[in-house]
Amino acid sequence: MLRRVLALTTFGLLTLSGGWAAAATDYCQGGTKTIVFLIDRTTAFDEIDRQDLVTGLDPLFSYLGSGDRLIVQSVNDDFNRSARLLDFCKAQCPDAGFIGNLMSTCSTINARRDLVLQKDEVARVMMRVLQEIEQYERSDIMATIGSVSKDLAFATQAGRTKPLRMMILFSDLLENSQPVPWPQITQSNPRTKAKFAEIVQQGALTGVDVVAFGVGRSHAPVRPALDRQSLTRVDENWREFFRVAGAKSFRVVRRLE
Repeated sequence: MLRRVLALTTFGLLTLSGGWAAAATDYCQGGTKTIVFLIDRTTAFDEIDRQDLVTGLDPLFSYLGSGDRLIVQSVNDDFNRSARLLDFCKAQCPDAGFIGNLMSTCSTINARRDLVLQKDEVARVMMRVLQEIEQYERSDIMATIGSVSKDLAFATQAGRTKPLRMMILFSDLLENSQPVPWPQITQSNPRTKAKFAEIVQQGALTGVDVVAFGVGRSHAPVRPALDRQSLTRVDENWREFFRVAGAKSFRVVRRLE
């Protein structure tokens, strides 16, 4: 996949502005859920991170059903500066039964072509993120999650999108924000946990499965592994955060599968 993406030039750049047939086919009509993929730009990516992210692209699409919406958004030093990198619905014609499929205006051939273009576009954006290293003193992960979940809740209530059902975090999860400054995320402190309800609305992630990968190493330049105690505290704090948020589940994986 990477060789194909690196070979793309103008063709790859067309996809967000209508390179696939989304203008003629509203794939979102057949979707039932929204998936958010947050990329932590405050992490100093190295070759291990790049490999983990690239190998996770195909599994990412397997989580999406026909017409499900994918939002790719950045995590920066301030949740107000979080940038939406991609936003589309998976190109796939819904199965409407034999008669329904005959009457459908959705072209299976076009959908297959558009799905290839969507995968290429996601890979291109991911490559750009990995290659354009950005440096931040802070890491506002929790507030970004709170902001994104709140915005999508309003959009869902207004009927503008399908409900959020999965959130994927590509991050070291080393929060360093104004309410939770470093190194509190690596410590056990009831006062820190008490702040979580101020950062994210209680129940904001009700029914949402949360998956994180890229976890376990320090954000120091050479990215050494976190000691066991620090890693345990990071896990405990995030589990409490997502408990407050009402997430259906939270798990940390080595890479997406």
